[in-house]
Amino acid sequence: MVTVRRDTLVKHQYPRTGVFSTCLIAINEYGCADTSCQQVSATVNPLVDVVTAFTPNNDGTNDRAIVFGFGVSKMTFRVYNRLGQLVFESNDPRIGWDGKFQGKDQPMDAYAYTLDAELIDGTPVKKSGTITLIR
Repeated sequence: MVTVRRDTLVKHQYPRTGVFSTCLIAINEYGCADTSCQQVSATVNPLVDVVTAFTPNNDGTNDRAIVFGFGVSKMTFRVYNRLGQLVFESNDPRIGWDGKFQGKDQPMDAYAYTLDAELIDGTPVKKSGTITLIR
């Protein structure tokens, strides 16, 4: 059970555009409960992008090169070194490159990336560019 103060705004982020049934259950200080339900319309504007630089120094900030956005249904993110060698690949936007290849720290440099994604509305997205690894 979530306890919400009277002055607290309740938020929820919907994963896709649509109409959703929502219910609020309120309980007063005497334990009496009441429920109110209604339909909520949500509009989601999907987007996807890739960081341009990162600092994998384990300080908890900007330690991975990641794909970020909202409404991505599937993706393939690849990172290549100057020799064109694949040093990282992921299909999960929550998993980013930590600046290592085969367990070894890679040097400070610009690395090429490709991103092939599909948004929840079916729109294909292709991006490519460089990510700067800063040590």
